[in-house]
Amino acid sequence: MYLLSGRLLGTLGSVELLLLVPDDYLLVLFGSLVVVAALASSSNPKIDLSNRTRVGGGIVSGVMGTAAGIGELPLALMYQNREGQEIRATLAVAFATGTAISLLVLALAERVGLDHLLLGPWGAGLGQNQA
Repeated sequence: MYLLSGRLLGTLGSVELLLLVPDDYLLVLFGSLVVVAALASSSNPKIDLSNRTRVGGGIVSGVMGTAAGIGELPLALMYQNREGQEIRATLAVAFATGTAISLLVLALAERVGLDHLLLGPWGAGLGQNQA
């Protein structure tokens, strides 16, 4: 619940970023965050999963997921030292719900339309015939 609450807050903040910050700056910002996350992951940090860190991770996930489509990165970093079952259960719910929240908020902000939602499955290869 804390993770998803943070995700909602981050998503709302991300819409503001998308409306106010030029795309070129966003590319540099999120590209830099990916590099920082990769470096942090290589040091294998032990992150205490308190309610505060869950909300914080959710916020960062909401911002990155909504603005750049990479909301999994901060959560994967947070949970990298947890047991497999906890990782799979937590991240599956967080990603599915978080994506739905992001799409809903982006639609309300008129940053994504029905045409985007209809093309999404085709871009993911779901609409292609598999041999």
